[in-house]
Amino acid sequence: MRSSVRYLLALGIAVVALVVILWVGSQIAISVSQGTGIEEDFLRGETENLCGYEVDSRYSLAGYDFDQWKEGRCEDLSSLDHCVLGCLSTAGTIEAARECYPRCLGR
Repeated sequence: MRSSVRYLLALGIAVVALVVILWVGSQIAISVSQGTGIEEDFLRGETENLCGYEVDSRYSLAGYDFDQWKEGRCEDLSSLDHCVLGCLSTAGTIEAARECYPRCLGR
């Protein structure tokens, strides 16, 4: 009888430990995938002013040609341009920047 109680107690502790470990792991995965939301200078690249929007220059790796927003195009931006530039100015990662154009098209 005593050994079965010890067995159940050990099993209960193991289950609680497993749940805590999985919860901590999920919090780490969420933090890594979404970012912390804290703006750290060493995490950002050089910023460029594109028609009044501050955009990280590394987002050109997501396939955007920033030269198209440096010319006289700023005077007559479409709502799509405003949406893409606004999204790029708040994107935290290159992966998020890749989704700006499709997200703005789906509006």
